[in-house]
Amino acid sequence: MVKKIKEGKYELFETKSGSRVINLNGHGKYVWLKIENIGEVLAKSEKNYNPDRILAKGYFRLYDILNEPELTDLPHLEVCIGLGQWQGYLLPRGLPGKGGKHRIIPTGEILSKGVCNC
Repeated sequence: MVKKIKEGKYELFETKSGSRVINLNGHGKYVWLKIENIGEVLAKSEKNYNPDRILAKGYFRLYDILNEPELTDLPHLEVCIGLGQWQGYLLPRGLPGKGGKHRIIPTGEILSKGVCNC
């Protein structure tokens, strides 16, 4: 079963202090951290950030996957990174809530098809 949970526009930016933040418009802001011996994690944030540089922007989709051959049974976040190009991430515990930090793992498993005009 493939269930689309959320979709919309996103913006990935870096602040002057070097923090990376992904804003899933209308669905929350998350600081994208790299933690030694753990890997990359997202931390939910309510803070207002001033972007210093935009790293990427476009459309995102969040899917929940269960019992699909060839796909991992976890939530998948996909972001459009160019014309018809999507990058997928596994979210073993979903998107974090307030005060939480959850791992984000790059994957080649892509559900989104077709052109996205980022």
